[in-house]
Amino acid sequence: MNTLNKIGILGYGKMGKEIFDLFHSKMPDSEFVVLLRHDIAEETEKVNKNLAKALRRKKISEEVHEKMSRNFLFTDKLDDFSDCTLIIETVAENLKVKQDLFAELDEKVNDQCVFATNTSSLTISEIFSSCKNDRKTMGLHFFYPLKLTGFIELNECGDPDTCRAIAEITGKSTVDFTGNYCFYLNQYIFYCISHAFILAEKYNTGILKAMDILNELFPMHSLFGMADSIGLGLMLSGTTDTSVKRIKSVLDSGREKMNNYLAAGCSPETGKFIEFVTEQEKGKDATETDSESFILDMISGILNEAVHAASENDGNLTEALYDAIGLSEKFSFYYEKYGYGKISESLDAVRTYTGIGSYETADKNLYDRYFC
Repeated sequence: MNTLNKIGILGYGKMGKEIFDLFHSKMPDSEFVVLLRHDIAEETEKVNKNLAKALRRKKISEEVHEKMSRNFLFTDKLDDFSDCTLIIETVAENLKVKQDLFAELDEKVNDQCVFATNTSSLTISEIFSSCKNDRKTMGLHFFYPLKLTGFIELNECGDPDTCRAIAEITGKSTVDFTGNYCFYLNQYIFYCISHAFILAEKYNTGILKAMDILNELFPMHSLFGMADSIGLGLMLSGTTDTSVKRIKSVLDSGREKMNNYLAAGCSPETGKFIEFVTEQEKGKDATETDSESFILDMISGILNEAVHAASENDGNLTEALYDAIGLSEKFSFYYEKYGYGKISESLDAVRTYTGIGSYETADKNLYDRYFC
């Protein structure tokens, strides 16, 4: 089994930083090397300041502080990765950039080093196409923010032992996908956001009123808040390939609505969507809305797609889906609350409104199997 005694991280953006922080905090006896093209001294100082703060607050011991302040290196040289046992790539979603990085590293590291990519959309085999045939590779997709998500999505995992070790170290569960279901958690999140856009239009609420209605379902972060924190540009670029064709029409509807916001002047960047709709909807009269029906329609869409997906996959998929969207209660709670009849009626109404076949209700025996 690969021992994770030296971990390399390629990139130190939003995800790279969180992945480094997660592993660094859990593995004081391991070494870390992080590829960073600029501000190496500044980022090193920031890590050391945070470690000093943790020591003052007695969150870590002096012994651990000593280890953690010496066990990492920010570098712009790929040669520094030569003795890594695991390398996790977190750079921008550009296939050639990823391919070139791994092709160069493949010549520098030993054959036992495992290559992992945090890609959320690109084909795993294409990313590693220039690597040795016997190189162990995998898609290791973390979700942002890491502290609020309990799952890691594995895609085309070529080293189950390393996957199990990562899960044990990080305290997170894993869900393994292959074939059409690679990156399904991202597609499911985008499906739920697209479904929320559809309902905001159906009930003529606008985005802010819809967020208020759905707050009881998503107390930590709303679906529209997720779109805001990710940014419409990144959401659209990361969901261009819908491998699960069942939900394509819902996702296409979501893409159309997001593109309409961009065309109206919304920035594609992180943290700009809610700001834009707040200004756009300022002064508009709030319409009377059947909030309970809105919530039922939201839950029905969420549960129905989860049932369809679970019936085509093994393992703890429904738990991962629940965790990915941050729902306030387990799926089983809402199935018990509303029952199959109300859910089916709700989906029929949404399907009639949209003309989208994705809302066809799954069989009752599947609901009972996964939610009872």
